[in-house]
Amino acid sequence: MVYPDNPLADPPPLDPERHSAFCERVRDPDTRFVVSLGSGAMLALASSLSILSFLDELGLDNHVDTVWSSSAGAIAAALWCSGTPVERVMTMLRGLRRRDLVDVAWGHIFKGLFTRKWDLDVADGLINGRKLLGRVGRLLRVERVEDCRTPLRILLAHDDGTARLKIVSEGNLIDAVRCSVAMQALMRPGRFEGERYVDPTMLEKTPLPSVIAEHHAEHPGKKLLILAAFHGYHGQRKPIKGLMSRLFFFKEVLQYQVFLAHLAQAARYDDVEVVVYSPCIHDVDTLAVEQADWIFAEVRRQILVRLDDRFLDADIHESDPDVWVPNWCPERLLGDRSKEREEY
Repeated sequence: MVYPDNPLADPPPLDPERHSAFCERVRDPDTRFVVSLGSGAMLALASSLSILSFLDELGLDNHVDTVWSSSAGAIAAALWCSGTPVERVMTMLRGLRRRDLVDVAWGHIFKGLFTRKWDLDVADGLINGRKLLGRVGRLLRVERVEDCRTPLRILLAHDDGTARLKIVSEGNLIDAVRCSVAMQALMRPGRFEGERYVDPTMLEKTPLPSVIAEHHAEHPGKKLLILAAFHGYHGQRKPIKGLMSRLFFFKEVLQYQVFLAHLAQAARYDDVEVVVYSPCIHDVDTLAVEQADWIFAEVRRQILVRLDDRFLDADIHESDPDVWVPNWCPERLLGDRSKEREEY
């Protein structure tokens, strides 16, 4: 099965009948439906919110067994699973500026300068992360992970020299999110239940192996359907500029290879189906909070096609074996849409 020549030229409004095959699989009583939201800074945050909103529109929110998440995906997952409406989160994002996302850890930087303990203070992280997480915390409707209306898993990585993964299913919710977004060398490590943790995405950018392992351990005999959202710099056309964008770009080049290995591993299980949704969005800056509405809308446009009955089982490698995006990438088909971005 192949994709249409130009499916997004005039995207239709949401019609549940066009997604009946996906809905039927989700509602199958013998299947557990899991949503896996990966990392990717503002692109991942706005995209994840759009995906969750799409599931709400289809009436599938009550059929989500568990949401797994890491880094920016954990922010969206924590808010949605706690019961915060997506529109409230988008309203919060509209009120942000880039400077609200970067609260520099000047105290630790100056301490490192004066004591020359670069490896202990300055190199520990340049950003505190308090501003954004403070706003997120005020929107959360529960304080603990286990109290979420939809079961939630948040991935962390131990910051003790072992790089072991930790799967959080209970405990303080905002602390777990803070640890999951603590990108190494950029944001200072977080603390969860007395231990230090950092961003886990070099191990599982979009959770897959951990999801499958828990399923087989706790739900033998049931099928597993995973909607996995992978966010990356697909088709980057401009030179990468700026410290943060470079860090994210080269990190994600490696993460992409790891993700492909995880997909190959998942394909070996007869009881596991992974539907990958990787929005094709070009040239979005790491902290592009001003583009959140445009990203949200574009992701919704693309997911209408990705989960359409006609293309749900399409092999997206048919068009480009090297990039995990289908041939209907709107930037290729519809030309430059910079004017549309400005309208948002």
